Amino acid sequence: MRSLKFIIELSGGQLKADTFSELRQLVSSEHEFWSSFDFSLLENATTLNLWRQKLASCRSHIIGLLQFWESRLSFLDEQDGRAVNEFFPRFKSDIESSTVRPPHSSSPTALAFAQNYREANYQDAGALVLGLAYSQDPKLYNNINNTSLEGAILGFSRGYYLAISSVAAVGSGERSSADIDLKLQAADNLLRKSAENMEVISHRRAELLEELERSKEDTAVRWKRLHGRIVDSARNQNKEAKVEEDRRSERFEELLQAFNAHMRLSRPVDLWNDLQKEHRDNAAKAWSLFLGGSILFAVAAVSSVIFLGDAIADAFVPSSCQIGFEKSCDSISPKGPLVVSAIFLVSTVWLWFLRLQMKVHLSERHLFLDARERKAFAETYLSLLKGGEVTGEHEAVVLQSLFRPTQDGIINDDGAMDIGLSGMISKALSK
Repeated sequence: MRSLKFIIELSGGQLKADTFSELRQLVSSEHEFWSSFDFSLLENATTLNLWRQKLASCRSHIIGLLQFWESRLSFLDEQDGRAVNEFFPRFKSDIESSTVRPPHSSSPTALAFAQNYREANYQDAGALVLGLAYSQDPKLYNNINNTSLEGAILGFSRGYYLAISSVAAVGSGERSSADIDLKLQAADNLLRKSAENMEVISHRRAELLEELERSKEDTAVRWKRLHGRIVDSARNQNKEAKVEEDRRSERFEELLQAFNAHMRLSRPVDLWNDLQKEHRDNAAKAWSLFLGGSILFAVAAVSSVIFLGDAIADAFVPSSCQIGFEKSCDSISPKGPLVVSAIFLVSTVWLWFLRLQMKVHLSERHLFLDARERKAFAETYLSLLKGGEVTGEHEAVVLQSLFRPTQDGIINDDGAMDIGLSGMISKALSK
C-alpha cells in the first residue's frame, strides 16, 4: 500500500496528499466550502436579542472559523512547491495547534451545518457553529450564567454540537471495523494470487534468459557490420574533407585577391567622391557668378543709357561753348572720348570676366561628370570582383582605364586682356 507523504489531522477527518499540488487542492476545497457561508445570515436569523448578542460576542471566533483556510491557501500560493518537504512540518503544526479550526468538510458536523444553512435553517446552523466555538474556547462558556436563559441557549448549542460529534465518532468506529475486514480479505486474495504468479514468473525468466543469449549473438554480428560501415564511412569522409579543404583554399585565395583589390581601390573611390563634390560646388559657384554678372551688366547698361546719356553727350561739348557763339562750339572736348574709352574699358573687362566664368563652369561640370563616372566604374569593378566574375588578367586594363590622365578639353590658357592700342590692332589683324 502506498504511504502518503503529507497528512494533517482535523476534527472529523484528515487531509491526505502525496504531492504539493494535491495538498494545495485539498486546502483550496476546504477554503471554498467554509468561505461560502455568510455570518450575517446566522446573526439575523431570529428576533431574539439575547441570541443575537451571544452570536455577536463570538463573532470574531466564528468568522475566524469560516475564513480559517484563506490565509493557509495564500501561504501555499507564495511557496515553491519543490520545497514542500521543508515548510510542510511548520504548516502542519500551525493548523493542528490552532484553537480556531473548523472541522473537516466531510465530517458530520460540517455536513449538518451546511445542510441547515442551505435549507435556510439559519438558527440551527448558528446553534451548531456557536456550540463549536464554545467547545474550542472553554473560557467563553465558563463566563456564562448557566441558570439563566442565556445558559439555556448556549447549553442547547453546545449539546447540539456534542451530539453531532458523537455521531461522527460512532460512524468512524464502524467504518474502521469494516475497513479492517475488507483489508484482511484483500490481503488473503493477494497472497493466493502471488503464489500462482510465482510459477509463471519462473517460466518466463527461463525464456528471457534464452532470448538474452540469442540477442547477445545477434548484437555481436550487428556490431561487426556497424564497425565495417563506420570504417568505410570514415574513409569516404576523409576523402571528402580533403576535397573540401582544397576548395576552401581556392576560395580563400579568391577572397584574399578581392580584399587586396578592394583595399587598393577603396581609397581612390573616396578621392573621386570628394572630387565629385568639389567640382560640383565649383561649377555651381561659377554659374552663379555668370548669371549674377550678366544680370548686373544688363542693368548697368540700361541704367547708363537712361540716367547717364545726357551726361555722356555733354562731355563732348567744350567748356568754352556759349549759346549765340556757334564758332566756339565747333571743336570737341577731349573729355568725351576719355569717358567713352573708360566705358568701353569697363565693359570689355566685365564681358571677359563673364566669358571666363562660363568656361570655368563648363570645365568644372566636365570634371564633375568624369569623377562620377570613374567612381561608378570603380564600384562596379569591386562588385564584380566580389562575385568572382573578374580575374587578375583584367585588372591591369581596368586600372589603366581608372587612372588615365584627366582632360577637361575646354579651357585654353587665356592671358589677361591686352588693353593697349597695339595689342588691340594686332589682335584685329590676326583674325
